[in-house]
Amino acid sequence: MASLRKIVLDPKWLNPIHFYVKFRHTSELESYNSIMTEGMAFENTFFIMRVMLATMDHNFHLFRNPQSSSDGRQLGHHKYSKRSQKCYAELIREEKSYS
Repeated sequence: MASLRKIVLDPKWLNPIHFYVKFRHTSELESYNSIMTEGMAFENTFFIMRVMLATMDHNFHLFRNPQSSSDGRQLGHHKYSKRSQKCYAELIREEKSYS
């Protein structure tokens, strides 16, 4: 029990815990992975280039603003979680731009 307590209370693991507690949904990460894994038959150089492009696309578009209706309300939709068996509200983000 003491060894388990030592591991659980180790500052190395406690410092980043706020990140893991706050960010539970992985939809952005799943989008990144789907962009990255489209057509995986690449040589190593092209694979690395594709990973870098997918990372830049993901990071650039991660914090897009929510879409608004003509009267100024934010747009959203319901999403169902198979894990929790519940629905939750999710904002619809602006379209990606590649300026």
